[in-house]
Amino acid sequence: MRKLRLPSTRVLSQWAALCLALVAVSACAFGKDDALGGVCASEPAEVTAVRQAGFAPTVYPIFSANGCTGCHDGVSNAAPYAFAGSDPASAYSYARKFSDFNSPASSRFVSKMGEMHQCGSNCSSIADDFETQIGIWAAAEAGLPPLDCSGGNKTRVMTTTVRVSPTDLSTTASKLYRFNLALANPPIQSAGFEISAKLYTAPSAGSFGSYIFSAPKIGFSGALNYHISNIELVINGAESLTATNFLTADFVVAPGSFSFPAAAWAFPLLSETSQLLVFERAQGDDIAFSFDYAETDEPADINTNVASCLQEAKFNTDVAPILAAKCTSCHGGANVTATGLFPMSLGVDLCGQALAKSNTQDPPSSLLHNKPRQLNGLFHPSINPALSTADVNKMNDWISAEAAAGN
Repeated sequence: MRKLRLPSTRVLSQWAALCLALVAVSACAFGKDDALGGVCASEPAEVTAVRQAGFAPTVYPIFSANGCTGCHDGVSNAAPYAFAGSDPASAYSYARKFSDFNSPASSRFVSKMGEMHQCGSNCSSIADDFETQIGIWAAAEAGLPPLDCSGGNKTRVMTTTVRVSPTDLSTTASKLYRFNLALANPPIQSAGFEISAKLYTAPSAGSFGSYIFSAPKIGFSGALNYHISNIELVINGAESLTATNFLTADFVVAPGSFSFPAAAWAFPLLSETSQLLVFERAQGDDIAFSFDYAETDEPADINTNVASCLQEAKFNTDVAPILAAKCTSCHGGANVTATGLFPMSLGVDLCGQALAKSNTQDPPSSLLHNKPRQLNGLFHPSINPALSTADVNKMNDWISAEAAAGN
């Protein structure tokens, strides 16, 4: 684990002085023409000024220095989360989501560099920069009230219950389950929750079978955005202690045209994670979902669909057989944690999942084959048989083909 380098007392004093000065003039510019933007409309301007004063000269410049602006600008829609955009309020809000003030080394910005996300040969040094600057930013905000654009009004909601049985599911086609949130506890009017399910293994003499949930969404009409987080499964009347893959969901959704039921909802995914479950009963399981929600003036998040492959035929011919032979024993469902991080089970867009773990700018640095080979400080259980040079070359050839096609 990377050792956290805390800023010195002298540096922290300098940042504190900078914050106070910027509060006095109520301005904190990212560029000469950028005025201070409110992080939350409900927050006092002087508190917002301190937040921006800590963020603007620390973490924010890392994005432009390392090419993040080209995708995470909030305009091109090339990637979700506009933490590198020109709007100070949106940039702050998104960057704050991925920064752990209690443990900067645990921040998503830092771990993303550990996954070699579009950072070429500079991943380690960029990770160090993120860690150090998040620590300085956190110190600048020390003593401020917690950031909560909902005004602290989060509500825990539980849907009604639906029976999910092996006979209702298929291994090839998803079934959509929808919950009218007007019937939830407490109710949310003009809103609904949906999730897709597929059968993973059919019932046998020794098992009731297993199934996968994926693509949770919430649809609603209204005036304000909804902040949705902490999605949990309630299985046969009890909140599951092991089905936790959706707990990391933390997504702000904008309202839209909504009706219940409807053929399709044009709402973004709340989570790209899949959850594998083993049926607890032969007749199927009674399933409900609980989650936290709040009306918020935070900016809406961009749809986080897995990247779409442009060379899927090449992937299916050259790469998919390698993954099937050497990776599915864990990622295909036997290991719930591994499957959640990189699902290879039936019905999953395996090409898209693999592309999300590939660096099209620098294929040899891709997490897809660096992690199982435990390169660049990455930990992964040993696989047998190990990836061969030929395997790695095929993966890199496919990733290069994706890059040439426009990914």
